[in-house]
Amino acid sequence: MILAYLLALTCICAVHSECPFGWVVGNTSCYLFHHEKLSWTVASHYCRSVGGHLATVESKQEKDEIHEFSKFHSAGDFWLDGIDDVHESDWRWASTYSIINPTFWHPGQPDNLKGNEDCLEVRIGDNGQWNDDDCAKHQFCLCEKSLN
Repeated sequence: MILAYLLALTCICAVHSECPFGWVVGNTSCYLFHHEKLSWTVASHYCRSVGGHLATVESKQEKDEIHEFSKFHSAGDFWLDGIDDVHESDWRWASTYSIINPTFWHPGQPDNLKGNEDCLEVRIGDNGQWNDDDCAKHQFCLCEKSLN
């Protein structure tokens, strides 16, 4: 019985030690919600300063996982790594410059409504769906790094 308890405790500690303190353990990544509102550019620099990058979403499972985390860890809408600042409507992950696929846009988005909406935000009030917004807007951000 004691051996089983110690083995279980060791497994729990091993799982939690894969991400730095304060980061949330996901299926394939560690996530950190930053609770200071920043422009997209400053948010991107912040994530790199803590060893990660603004989060990317590679699957519906990851989108849903991030949305669930955001219910407990984010105080509002937040930036992801997506941009279309080079060519309008050509959305890419800034950290890899790969095309964003799949996408989870809110209906009617992206719309570049103000003519300068080049950064991707998650709207937690819209079931975690995406919106394009002005990169100078200050809001929360989600950083991501690979599991160790």
